[in-house]
Amino acid sequence: MAKNPWQQRWDEGRIGFHMDQFHPWLRQHWAGVTAKCHHRVLVPLCGKTLDLRYLAQGGHPVVGVEIVPEAIQQFYQEWSVVPKTSEVKGGRRFSGNRVTLYEADFFHVEPKEGPFDAWYDRAALVALPSSERPAYVSRLMELTGDQASGLLITFDYPQEEMEGPPFALPDDEVEALFAATCVVERLDCEDLTADDSRDLSRCNRSVFRLRRR
Repeated sequence: MAKNPWQQRWDEGRIGFHMDQFHPWLRQHWAGVTAKCHHRVLVPLCGKTLDLRYLAQGGHPVVGVEIVPEAIQQFYQEWSVVPKTSEVKGGRRFSGNRVTLYEADFFHVEPKEGPFDAWYDRAALVALPSSERPAYVSRLMELTGDQASGLLITFDYPQEEMEGPPFALPDDEVEALFAATCVVERLDCEDLTADDSRDLSRCNRSVFRLRRR
């Protein structure tokens, strides 16, 4: 059986997508997504991102979904937290310090904490090829409430210049994916071309606020 490609990346230490600080756009824009600290926040395909801590320290009950067990173990170890662990349908559930992580497939997980009031996506949608994105958005809408809102960070470049992940996600595809379910507002865009080490002719990062219709 072929190894999960994300498991292989973790096994080989190829986790350049992990940031060792809170994402500046999360700090800058999260209050515009929800200022209510009791709101439950979903973080799909979360890895061991420090942004989970940021949200929890803001008072939110946070739920992340991650398929690679090492990512979950490292998250709690690096936070010096010993989580409570339980078996759930399709995986395992870890909980400690206001952060609950499900070791499970996002497309099949059934978090008991839902429906969620908000979501945060820094590297989930861009981790998926275009063919899988409609199913991701559909699942996201199933897990969030009718009044939910989210923060989405994307990465765009000429797809033919790099295999991915991260895969290119242009602004018009964001609009197309969420048009039926959300009001889409681009908050900022950053040109990364000069600082990128992958010899891409163009690359930029954007951040969007999404509100359920």
